[in-house]
Order: sequence, then C-alpha cells, then structure tokens
Amino acid sequence: MDTVKNRFAETLSYPADMQKGMRTDIGSTKRVEALNKLLRETRPGICLHLARAYTEIFRENEADPVPIRFAKAFQKAVDTIEPAIYDGELIVGLSSCGLKKIPVLPFNQGPWLLKELDTINTRPVNPVYVSDEQIAEARELLSWWQGKAQYDMIRRRIPSELFNKTQGTGWGEAAGYFYQGGSHFCANFEPILHGGLISHEKLIKEKLAALDYTNPNDIDKKPFYESLLMTIDGIRTYSEKFSRKALEMAEAETDPIRKQELLDIAERTAHVPYYPARNFAEAIQAIWFIQFCLHMEGPGMTYTIGRLDVMAYPYYKADIDHQGAGSGNS
Repeated sequence: MDTVKNRFAETLSYPADMQKGMRTDIGSTKRVEALNKLLRETRPGICLHLARAYTEIFRENEADPVPIRFAKAFQKAVDTIEPAIYDGELIVGLSSCGLKKIPVLPFNQGPWLLKELDTINTRPVNPVYVSDEQIAEARELLSWWQGKAQYDMIRRRIPSELFNKTQGTGWGEAAGYFYQGGSHFCANFEPILHGGLISHEKLIKEKLAALDYTNPNDIDKKPFYESLLMTIDGIRTYSEKFSRKALEMAEAETDPIRKQELLDIAERTAHVPYYPARNFAEAIQAIWFIQFCLHMEGPGMTYTIGRLDVMAYPYYKADIDHQGAGSGNS
C-alpha cells in the first residue's frame, strides 16, 4: 500500500494530505479495481481539441447567430476528437481526447485560464501536466477570446458597482457563474431513454417547418432549432465513432470474452442515444453519453445525473425478468 501511495505521489505531485482515500487497490470486482487503479494513477492533463474547434468556428463565422456558432463548434469538436476505449470498460465515452485530459473551454475559461498557464504544472492544489507546446498553443487560442468570452459579456451588461459586489466580497458571491455555461441542473434523460434523440429530432423539424417568418417572434427561433438539429447530428456522429472504434478493437482482440464485450459496446453505441434504449446496458450508456456531451460545452459545475435508480430500474427489471424467463424460472 505504501508503494502505491508513493508512486501516486511521485506521478501526480499531490501533497500527502490530498492523497487520503485515493487508494488504487479497491474495487467491487477485479474489473472495477483495475479501472480504479488506472484512474488514480493517470496524471491529469489537458485536451485542446475543443479549444481549437470553438476558436476556429467563432473566429471564422462571426456573422452567424450565436446558437449556430456553438452548434458548428460542437460538430467540429466531435469530428476531430478520436474516441478512446480503455481496457475493461463496458460503458464508454469521454468529453476529451483521453482519460483525465481536461477539455479547455475558451468561451467559459478564457479570461482566467490564460493567467493560470504559467503555474498550472506547479501549483500546490490540483497540478495539471501541460507540455510547453500545449501551453504555447493554449495561450494563442485563449488570447483570441479576451473581450469575447462569457465573463466579458456579463461584465459589459452588469453595472460596475453590482459586478464588484458579487466577487469575493461576501455580499453575494456569483463569480463562479461568470465563467461557466450554467450549473446546478439535471438533464431530462428519460425522454431520451424512451424515445431517443430521434424523437427530439422529429419534434424540432416539426417546429421548424411550422415557423411563420412574417411573425417577428418566429425569426429568432429558426437558428435555435437549426442549432439543435446540428447538435443532435454531432452527438450521433460521436457515438458512431465509438461504435467503429469498438469494432476495430474487437477485430484485433484475442481474448474471446473481451472481444464479445467490445462487440456489445459497438452495438450499444451504434444505437443509443439516437435511438431508444432497449435494455439496462443501453440505458446506462445513453445517460452517460448525454452527460459527458454536456461537459463539452460547460465546465460541469454540478451537472448531476439525478435519480439513476428510478430512470434505469425499469430496464434492469426487464432484463432480469427476461433472463429468468429464459432459464425457466418464474
């Protein structure tokens, strides 16, 4: 145990008092223990795929409505990020290019992260490994967002006296909201589980077709609906990339058990979240896929899954009942 702790401390440079509870030898099964060990011993880093995509799209499409720019940037991001599937994983998906690779979100983080780059490797709390090349590229990308990020937009809209009172004064702390795209919410997963994103796509197309462009109130709705369709298309594209990745890994896998697991992953990610979940594993995969996609546009400040037990139990029970019926049990 001491050897594990020492290796973890050397790898991550975390102070000893931050290592409490970070044991890598714990798991309900050997699979969970191995995944826990991988997670705990992987050094945090950053991923610049989102920063590149959002900077490129926002810089080159300034005439587009904001919802369209966000949707185009999301599509660009999922087109450029290669899916990663790790040994032992059954439910897959990441909001970045690798395990514990933190996505850089310039619209939210631009103003303050630029100041952190010089000390991000050495700060005493939550040090993050960033190469010199990444620091140089991140500095260039984030510099473009100065004056254009969410913080700057809020700063221009709030009276100076009120703005100053809401940051570190104890009067009413709101600074965290200046740097993040929403927080303290739970996505409505159940309609996606029951109808898939395809049902949302159908409804959006109906709303789009019903717009009356002689009505001023409908004019701004068009780019909003179009951006939703683009986002759904991006999510479907990304899930299908995971499906193809799992199939490629299955072809090269020599362990028959793991090969079948990878084939199952490929089938799940080809189906959900675009189509309705058909079983417990697909329900969990669909929820996780939507959850990490949310993290691709916001820092993830209390983006909660909610009542997973309530949402997933009907699928779990149906699977158990089906297994029981197949074995002749009542």
